[in-house]
Amino acid sequence: MNKLLLFFMVFAFAKANYTQAQDFYQKVDWEHAPYNPVGFYNHKSHYKLKGDVIMKNTFFFDTNGLLLVHDLNRFIYDKSGRIIACQNGDKVVYNEQHLVAKVLNSKGIVSRSFEYDKNKNLIKSIDGGATVLYTYVANRLVEER
Repeated sequence: MNKLLLFFMVFAFAKANYTQAQDFYQKVDWEHAPYNPVGFYNHKSHYKLKGDVIMKNTFFFDTNGLLLVHDLNRFIYDKSGRIIACQNGDKVVYNEQHLVAKVLNSKGIVSRSFEYDKNKNLIKSIDGGATVLYTYVANRLVEER
């Protein structure tokens, strides 16, 4: 009888602690955390599209999955598949890690900028004066503020 009582006491304690831990961890969206943000969305996989997708809403993709047109703005790529310019006059500048560092408008003024950590995780983006900071734990996005 004592063993049975001890079992139920341990079970109740463990369940209460598990529920408290679960409440804490539910604040992190682990389902989407592996999809760490990128500076510039230009591939169908960034939009969680798979298979032979040519068009989705106002997005048009080529057979390699690269974004060709969005909202009537055409994207121009280099031979390695990186966006280098847009039809609206924007130019894309890459950093030494080959990640998008900034976007220059047609007047050469920085309209968007991006910073990354040593693991190539986006840690800061500035778009039109609005700054977003990203926090990672073990290369998984846990906070966006």
